[in-house]
This record gives sequence, C-alpha cells and structure tokens, in this order.
Amino acid sequence: MSYPRLHLLCLCLALTISTPAAGQDADLLRRALAGEAAAQSELGYLYASGNEGQQNLILALSWLTQAAHQGDAPAQYNLAIMHALGQGTPQNMTEAARWHQAAATQGHVDAQYSLGQLYDTGAGVELDHAEAARWYTLAADQGHAAAQNDLAVMHKYGYGVRQDYPEALRRFRMAAAQGLAGGQFNLGVMYRNGTGVERDFAQAAHWYRQAAQQGHTSAQYHLAVLLVSGDGVDADYAEAASWFRRAAIQGSADAQYELGLMNGHGAGVAQNLELAYMWLDIAAQGASIARRGRTLRTRDEFAAQMSSEQLARARHAAQACLESSYQECEPED
Repeated sequence: MSYPRLHLLCLCLALTISTPAAGQDADLLRRALAGEAAAQSELGYLYASGNEGQQNLILALSWLTQAAHQGDAPAQYNLAIMHALGQGTPQNMTEAARWHQAAATQGHVDAQYSLGQLYDTGAGVELDHAEAARWYTLAADQGHAAAQNDLAVMHKYGYGVRQDYPEALRRFRMAAAQGLAGGQFNLGVMYRNGTGVERDFAQAAHWYRQAAQQGHTSAQYHLAVLLVSGDGVDADYAEAASWFRRAAIQGSADAQYELGLMNGHGAGVAQNLELAYMWLDIAAQGASIARRGRTLRTRDEFAAQMSSEQLARARHAAQACLESSYQECEPED
C-alpha cells in the first residue's frame, strides 16, 4: 500500500498538555527532579518543542526517558518520536517501535496509529499487515481519523484483513466526516467507481471537492476530470482548468498534461501555445514511461504551430517553473 508514511512522527503532535507559564517552570523542575513522571514527561516535551526558545534535545531525551521508564504513556510516545526522527539520539526505528508499543499497549491513540504504520511498512519491526490492521483498528475505534482511513484501505484491498467493501466504505465515511482529506478523496473514489456502494458521480464530486479544497492533489485532479466530462456536476471547463492548475503546481503530471491540452485548445482558458508547451514539457519529465511518449508527441504537435521565439520562451518558462518549485510558471512576454 502507499500512504504518506509516518506523517504523525512530529514533535508538535506529541502531548496534549498545557504549557506552563514562566512562573511555573521552577515548580515543574522541582517535581521532575523529585521523580514525578508527569512532570518529567512535561518537561521533556517542553525541551523538545523549544518552548520560549529553550529547545534542548539532549535534555528532552533524558527527561522523556526517565518518565517513559516509569510507564508514562505520553513520554513513551514522544520518546518513540525522537528515536524515529533521530532527535537528540541516532535514529533507531527498533527503539521507536519498542516505545510506541509500550505507549500503544496503554491505549495511547497516536502511538497505536504510529505502531500500525510501522507494522504496515516494516520499519523497526517485521512487516505484518495483520498486526498493522489490529493497531489501526484500536486507534480507529478511538476516533483517530487517519487510522480509520488506513484501516479502510486495508479492508478495500484485503491487506491483513478479509476484503470487505462495506467495511471500507464505513471507515472511509468516518474519516471523511472528521474532515480528513485523504478519507474524503478515498470516499469519492468509492462512489466514482461504485465500489461497495451504487455508483454516484454527484457524491464522488462532492467528496472530491471537499478534499480538493484542502489541497489534496489527486482530489483536485479528479474533480477537474468530472468538471470536464459533466459527470455528477455541470460541465465547467473554466473551473476544471482552475483545479487542473492547482494540482499541476503540486507536481501532478496528469494534471499538467490536461492543463497543457486546455491551454493548447483554448478550452476553459484563452488559447496559449506557450503555456501549452510549457505544461506538456513539464508533464513529460514527471510522466510514467507509458505516458511519456504520448505527452511528448502532444507537446511537439503544438510546437509545430509555434514560432522559434515562442518556443524559446516556452522552454525557458518550463525551466523557470521547475526551478522555482512551481512559483513562477508564466512565460515572459
């Protein structure tokens, strides 16, 4: 399976604790030195997160380790994060898995999800989709949106669990209802393809739009496709071009190809052969081997209609667009 891996492994998501005011720091340190696990955990988090510019990863690791050994689940989770990211210590996914396991066993929802990811990818543990599904389920049943989405994917394709489209649909709906863009997109795909539910292009467009508005690249592309075909929505080439462009500047080769076509034919936008060439040239660089030939042929068909000056500007624009990470993607006059 393909997921955005370990995206929860970020120190900013570590603890749901209140940050002590400056006057409380001395008391927090006193309690930590006295061996209070909760105080050690909180102090470790503050050093890790750099509260008031006081980041110290070595001290963070020390305090979190002390709290973790006392069984503090948030400290165990944060310590796992530090080992996974190599923060204050050499990266060690085996140690990360050990501490995620310790926290997850105590019911720490983020640790359960992260442990599921480790089993799903074989990072620090032996690859085990069934075990990944087990931990995803525990986190999902606590309302963890990303766990619901990843568990739904496993039910959809039968990874580690019996293939079950209705259960996949149910879990995608739960993730989508919580506003998770990936869940909204995946729910849209289920409606688009009629997987586990009657095909419904209007519902597909609805959920694609929800995810697209959050910046989900594939959702932007697929919403644009529906806007071109008029399936489930009124056909609107101008809006389609807008969504193709949003996906294109996030690196979608498919969206870049479609945007190139629209510019070349003047569909939804004013005809602009230089932009058509630029987007098709960029698309060809990121396209799969199967699609690269088609993309280059289409690019060259538009090139045959352009002057040498237009071609030079279009090639320069493609280079500038890529070098600026899609911030400057307009040919110069």
